[in-house]
Amino acid sequence: DLGEIGCVHKIMRTWRVREWWCDQEFTNGQIQIIELVDHMGPIVDHGPYDMEATTGHRKCVANITVPGIEAHDACHNIRRIDVSWDGGILTNSNGGKIELPVGENLVTYTLYDECYNSSTYTYTVTVRDETEPVAICDRNTVVALNHSGYNWVPADVFDDGSFDECKLDRFEVRRMDDN
Repeated sequence: DLGEIGCVHKIMRTWRVREWWCDQEFTNGQIQIIELVDHMGPIVDHGPYDMEATTGHRKCVANITVPGIEAHDACHNIRRIDVSWDGGILTNSNGGKIELPVGENLVTYTLYDECYNSSTYTYTVTVRDETEPVAICDRNTVVALNHSGYNWVPADVFDDGSFDECKLDRFEVRRMDDN
Protein backbone atom coordinates (compact mmCIF):
# COMPACT_ATOMS: atom_id res chain seq x y z
CA ASP A 1 0.00 0.00 0.00
CA LEU A 2 1.61 3.24 -1.20
CA GLY A 3 -1.04 5.45 0.43
CA GLU A 4 -2.98 8.36 -1.02
CA ILE A 5 -1.50 11.38 -2.77
CA GLY A 6 -3.73 14.02 -4.35
CA CYS A 7 -6.92 11.91 -4.13
CA VAL A 8 -5.25 8.96 -5.89
CA HIS A 9 -4.73 5.85 -3.75
CA LYS A 10 -2.04 3.50 -5.08
CA ILE A 11 -1.50 -0.15 -4.25
CA MET A 12 1.59 -2.01 -5.45
CA ARG A 13 1.61 -5.79 -5.72
CA THR A 14 4.44 -8.10 -6.69
CA TRP A 15 3.37 -11.29 -8.45
CA ARG A 16 5.64 -14.34 -8.61
CA VAL A 17 5.00 -17.34 -10.74
CA ARG A 18 6.84 -20.58 -10.08
CA GLU A 19 6.99 -23.53 -12.36
CA TRP A 20 8.54 -26.88 -11.63
CA TRP A 21 9.60 -28.85 -14.61
CA CYS A 22 11.95 -31.78 -14.84
CA ASP A 23 13.47 -31.26 -11.41
CA GLN A 24 14.00 -27.57 -12.11
CA GLU A 25 12.24 -24.48 -10.74
CA PHE A 26 11.60 -21.44 -12.92
CA THR A 27 10.54 -18.16 -11.22
CA ASN A 28 9.26 -15.03 -12.92
CA GLY A 29 8.08 -11.87 -11.14
CA GLN A 30 6.06 -8.83 -12.17
CA ILE A 31 4.97 -5.64 -10.39
CA GLN A 32 1.35 -4.48 -10.60
CA ILE A 33 0.24 -0.96 -9.61
CA ILE A 34 -3.45 -0.36 -8.93
CA GLU A 35 -4.70 3.25 -8.86
CA LEU A 36 -7.99 4.09 -7.15
CA VAL A 37 -9.16 7.56 -8.23
CA ASP A 38 -12.13 9.39 -6.72
CA HIS A 39 -14.23 10.90 -9.55
CA MET A 40 -17.60 10.87 -7.79
CA GLY A 41 -19.15 13.78 -5.92
CA PRO A 42 -20.98 13.45 -2.61
CA ILE A 43 -24.31 11.63 -2.47
CA VAL A 44 -27.39 13.36 -1.05
CA ASP A 45 -29.22 11.07 1.38
CA HIS A 46 -32.06 13.42 2.23
CA GLY A 47 -32.91 16.94 1.06
CA PRO A 48 -35.91 19.27 1.27
CA TYR A 49 -38.96 18.82 -0.95
CA ASP A 50 -40.57 21.50 -3.09
CA MET A 51 -42.33 24.03 -0.88
CA GLU A 52 -44.50 27.15 -0.89
CA ALA A 53 -44.10 30.41 1.01
CA THR A 54 -45.83 33.77 1.19
CA THR A 55 -44.50 37.31 1.21
CA GLY A 56 -44.20 39.38 4.35
CA HIS A 57 -46.05 42.56 5.28
CA ARG A 58 -43.23 45.01 4.55
CA LYS A 59 -41.35 43.67 1.52
CA CYS A 60 -42.37 41.78 -1.60
CA VAL A 61 -40.16 38.82 -0.69
CA ALA A 62 -40.48 35.71 1.43
CA ASN A 63 -38.02 35.27 4.28
CA ILE A 64 -37.19 31.57 4.25
CA THR A 65 -34.92 29.38 6.30
CA VAL A 66 -33.64 26.71 3.92
CA PRO A 67 -32.89 23.51 5.82
CA GLY A 68 -29.63 21.62 5.78
CA ILE A 69 -29.32 18.41 3.79
CA GLU A 70 -27.94 15.03 4.77
CA ALA A 71 -25.19 13.70 2.52
CA HIS A 72 -22.11 11.48 2.50
CA ASP A 73 -19.15 10.75 0.25
CA ALA A 74 -18.00 7.22 -0.52
CA CYS A 75 -14.26 8.01 -0.41
CA HIS A 76 -13.64 11.26 1.44
CA ASN A 77 -15.25 13.77 3.76
CA ILE A 78 -17.55 16.49 2.49
CA ARG A 79 -15.46 19.63 2.32
CA ARG A 80 -18.11 22.29 1.66
CA ILE A 81 -21.78 22.88 0.83
CA ASP A 82 -22.96 26.04 -0.95
CA VAL A 83 -26.62 27.09 -1.28
CA SER A 84 -27.46 29.23 -4.30
CA TRP A 85 -30.57 30.76 -5.88
CA ASP A 86 -31.18 33.35 -8.56
CA GLY A 87 -29.87 36.46 -6.86
CA GLY A 88 -27.72 35.03 -4.07
CA ILE A 89 -25.44 32.41 -2.57
CA LEU A 90 -24.60 31.16 0.90
CA THR A 91 -21.05 29.82 0.72
CA ASN A 92 -19.86 27.07 3.00
CA SER A 93 -23.28 26.87 4.62
CA ASN A 94 -25.58 23.86 4.76
CA GLY A 95 -28.80 25.90 4.90
CA GLY A 96 -29.62 29.32 6.31
CA LYS A 97 -31.87 32.36 5.93
CA ILE A 98 -32.58 33.72 2.45
CA GLU A 99 -35.03 36.11 0.74
CA LEU A 100 -36.89 34.97 -2.37
CA PRO A 101 -39.10 37.06 -4.70
CA VAL A 102 -42.62 36.18 -5.84
CA GLY A 103 -42.67 33.29 -8.33
CA GLU A 104 -40.93 29.94 -8.70
CA ASN A 105 -37.39 29.95 -7.31
CA LEU A 106 -34.84 27.15 -7.73
CA VAL A 107 -32.67 26.57 -4.67
CA THR A 108 -29.54 24.53 -5.41
CA TYR A 109 -27.15 22.89 -2.96
CA THR A 110 -23.67 22.24 -4.41
CA LEU A 111 -21.61 19.73 -2.42
CA TYR A 112 -17.83 19.36 -2.72
CA ASP A 113 -15.70 16.53 -1.37
CA GLU A 114 -12.03 16.82 -0.40
CA CYS A 115 -11.04 16.02 -4.01
CA TYR A 116 -13.25 18.90 -5.26
CA ASN A 117 -15.66 16.55 -6.97
CA SER A 118 -19.11 18.10 -6.85
CA SER A 119 -22.75 17.13 -7.03
CA THR A 120 -25.94 19.17 -6.81
CA TYR A 121 -29.40 18.90 -5.30
CA THR A 122 -32.17 21.28 -6.43
CA TYR A 123 -35.71 21.95 -5.30
CA THR A 124 -38.34 24.64 -5.99
CA VAL A 125 -39.73 27.25 -3.60
CA THR A 126 -42.90 28.87 -4.93
CA VAL A 127 -43.49 32.30 -3.36
CA ARG A 128 -46.97 33.81 -3.53
CA ASP A 129 -48.28 37.22 -2.51
CA GLU A 130 -51.19 36.25 -0.25
CA THR A 131 -51.16 39.41 1.84
CA GLU A 132 -54.16 41.64 1.09
CA PRO A 133 -53.43 45.25 0.12
CA VAL A 134 -54.13 47.97 2.70
CA ALA A 135 -56.84 50.37 1.49
CA ILE A 136 -56.63 53.91 2.85
CA CYS A 137 -59.39 56.09 1.49
CA ASP A 138 -60.49 59.69 1.91
CA ARG A 139 -63.11 59.79 4.64
CA ASN A 140 -65.33 62.23 2.76
CA THR A 141 -65.09 63.21 -0.88
CA VAL A 142 -67.40 65.72 -2.50
CA VAL A 143 -68.14 65.19 -6.17
CA ALA A 144 -70.17 67.74 -8.11
CA LEU A 145 -72.67 66.40 -10.61
CA ASN A 146 -73.03 67.77 -14.10
CA HIS A 147 -76.33 69.07 -15.54
CA SER A 148 -77.40 65.48 -16.37
CA GLY A 149 -76.84 64.33 -12.79
CA TYR A 150 -73.71 62.30 -13.54
CA ASN A 151 -69.97 62.72 -13.24
CA TRP A 152 -66.87 60.62 -13.89
CA VAL A 153 -64.18 60.57 -11.19
CA PRO A 154 -60.94 58.51 -11.42
CA ALA A 155 -60.66 55.96 -8.60
CA ASP A 156 -57.27 57.28 -7.42
CA VAL A 157 -58.97 60.54 -6.35
CA PHE A 158 -60.42 58.61 -3.41
CA ASP A 159 -57.05 57.10 -2.41
CA ASP A 160 -55.19 58.46 0.60
CA GLY A 161 -52.05 56.28 0.57
CA SER A 162 -53.24 52.70 -0.06
CA PHE A 163 -50.37 50.25 -0.43
CA ASP A 164 -49.30 46.68 -1.01
CA GLU A 165 -45.77 45.35 -0.54
CA CYS A 166 -45.90 43.78 -4.02
CA LYS A 167 -47.37 46.80 -5.85
CA LEU A 168 -51.01 47.69 -6.26
CA ASP A 169 -52.55 46.24 -9.38
CA ARG A 170 -55.43 48.69 -9.72
CA PHE A 171 -57.92 50.95 -7.84
CA GLU A 172 -61.63 50.32 -7.98
CA VAL A 173 -64.37 52.47 -6.44
CA ARG A 174 -68.08 51.94 -6.12
CA ARG A 175 -70.89 53.88 -4.57
CA MET A 176 -71.92 52.54 -1.19
CA ASP A 177 -75.61 53.56 -1.17
CA ASP A 178 -78.41 53.21 -3.70
CA ASN A 179 -79.57 56.87 -3.70
